[in-house]
Amino acid sequence: MLEQPMYAISDREEIRELIRAFGWAVLVSSPPGSGPVVSHLPVVLDETGPGQPLAVSGHLAAGDAPAHRLGSAPSTVIIEGPNAYVSPRYYGSPGWVPTWNFVVVHLHGRPKVLDADGTLDVLERTVEHFERRRGTGWRLEEAAAAVPALLPQVTGFRLVPDRVVAKAKLSQDKPPAAVAGVIRGLEGTGRPADAAVAAWMRGRRS
Repeated sequence: MLEQPMYAISDREEIRELIRAFGWAVLVSSPPGSGPVVSHLPVVLDETGPGQPLAVSGHLAAGDAPAHRLGSAPSTVIIEGPNAYVSPRYYGSPGWVPTWNFVVVHLHGRPKVLDADGTLDVLERTVEHFERRRGTGWRLEEAAAAVPALLPQVTGFRLVPDRVVAKAKLSQDKPPAAVAGVIRGLEGTGRPADAAVAAWMRGRRS
C-alpha cells in the first residue's frame, strides 16, 4: 500500500477503535516457495491496557491454517474500515476525476498459533464482542455441547505486529469547498457505508 504522510493514521487509539468497529479481516501470508495465501476471517482487538503493544486475535478454518504456515511465514492482517466511491460531481467544480475514499489498517508480522485453550478464548471473545455490538447477547456457552466438536476444526492465532500501517484517504488533498461537497454527496446517497465515510471526513475536519 502506498504510504503518504497526508493520509497516515498515527494515533494508536484511533487504530484500536477502527479494529473494534470493523472486525472482518483479510489474512495474507507469503510462505516460502508458494504464492500468497489469503483467508477471510474475524479478528478482535486484544484489550491489553494503555501503553501495551497493539495486538489482535483471530481464528480460521483448521484446514486453511497449514497453508499460511502461521508463525513461520510473514503475514499481514488487513482490517478495512468504511470506503466509498467519490464522483467528480460532488466537488462542485470541473477538472476533477473519480476516486475512492477509504480507511484501512495493515498489521504486519508473524502470528502465533494458539493451543486449544487459547483458541477457545478467542472464540468466546469474538462471540462476545460481536454479539455486544448487535445487542443480541448470545454466548458460546449456550452451544456448549457443540464446542468439543468445533474446536478441532478451527485454529486460533494472536498477532503482535512488528509494523503497523494505517491510512485514511479522505480527500485531504482537496480544497475545503470540495471536501464539503464530497461530504454532502456521500451523505445524500442513503447508503450507510457512504455515510460512514462522510462521518470520518467530518471528524478529520474538526
